[in-house]
Formats: sequence, C-alpha cells, structure tokens
Amino acid sequence: MNYIITVLGLIGIIKPDKFKKFIHNALYLMPFWLWGIIFLILAGITKIWILIIIGLVFLFFPKRKMKKTIELIPKISNKNIRIFIILIIIIVWILW
Repeated sequence: MNYIITVLGLIGIIKPDKFKKFIHNALYLMPFWLWGIIFLILAGITKIWILIIIGLVFLFFPKRKMKKTIELIPKISNKNIRIFIILIIIIVWILW
C-alpha cells in the first residue's frame, strides 16, 4: 500500500497539474458513499486511523459542501501540493 502512495506521490511531485486534475476527476466520477467505503476498507487494511475519519466524512458529510471543497482542488498552488505530498509520503513510511 505504501508503494502505491509513494508512486502516486512522486507523480504528484513531478507533474502537480496533472495530479490535481486526476484527483479532481476521480473524486467527481465516483459517488461519495463509494469513496467512503473504500477509505474505510483501506483503514482496516493499513491501520492508518486518519483514513477512518476521511471515510466517515465521505459517508456522512453533506454532499453539497463536499462538491464545493472538491472544486477548490485545481486552485491549490503547485508548491503547496508538493509540500502536502511529501508530508503524506513521510507519514505513510513512518507508520508502516
């Protein structure tokens, strides 16, 4: 699991614009309840507690507010995306 996150992170560091577009489209194409179930399953497999919170947010948070939040993803600067990805990769490798 941490290898998949690392590869996606490296793609995000190298090409942040395409990564933002990929994440934005992936979140819009699948229903939010399905994302919630996927994150809860991943939380059970990887034992990362933050995935439980993300999964519950996707299941129970109002969909209208989530769509507004997802629309903000393309507006995030490339520098902030790279910093966030590096932090996520470090956290995943420490917790693994």
